[in-house]
Amino acid sequence: MHYAKWIGRHWVYQDVIGPDINTPKEVQGNPTMDSDRHFYFIDTSVSHMVQQGRFMPSTGQLEQLREFTGLPDRDVRLFAQRFTGNMGVELSPDGRVLYFSRATWDLNLWFPGDILASNILMSEWHGDRFVYDEKKAKRMMQNINSDELEYAAGISKNGLELFFTRLSRESFHRGRPQSMIMRATRPNRNAPFGKPKEVQAIGHNGFVEGPSLSADERELYYHKHDGNKFRLFKVVR
Repeated sequence: MHYAKWIGRHWVYQDVIGPDINTPKEVQGNPTMDSDRHFYFIDTSVSHMVQQGRFMPSTGQLEQLREFTGLPDRDVRLFAQRFTGNMGVELSPDGRVLYFSRATWDLNLWFPGDILASNILMSEWHGDRFVYDEKKAKRMMQNINSDELEYAAGISKNGLELFFTRLSRESFHRGRPQSMIMRATRPNRNAPFGKPKEVQAIGHNGFVEGPSLSADERELYYHKHDGNKFRLFKVVR
């Protein structure tokens, strides 16, 4: 993971995030941060696959780094050759809800292979810690998750609008992935999200993923497989 700073009128690359966050044999990525610089990211070197800390913009360092345990642990089933773990973390701007994807992969001996399933769930702040309530998380996301692969959530500031990626499992296993960026809303933060609809301006004839709202929530950024590269795009309300 790396970072850049807004200097003048441009983003200027700085350095890797440290200290010693990035390791050569594991995956660190998918960073997310709230308005108070609480920072979470995927890290396959720890059991729950998520770490947390406090990002210091002046140095690019993470302070108070520790494993995040407010979500289910990974589950390795060697006999069935299945591996279930966490990916796709997204922290609400107020830092009180962490959305994540609970995914299952094929195992090739000890190494993950094709992804078989993925659902978006959530962990909430209660008192002095995050608590994962599986029953509540599934109820809140009952209209979001399907037999396809749902991941990479993006949440609005008020918590009432959710964007995410829905990838066709069949197309992925055929080697020609097709996906959509979906949008769901709810009337209040205690209600489940409603039935999602495709963001039609983006389309679904290729591989699109990773929706992220701009600060004013007028623009939605995402990336798309374009030729031999992933490129950044946006749509505007």
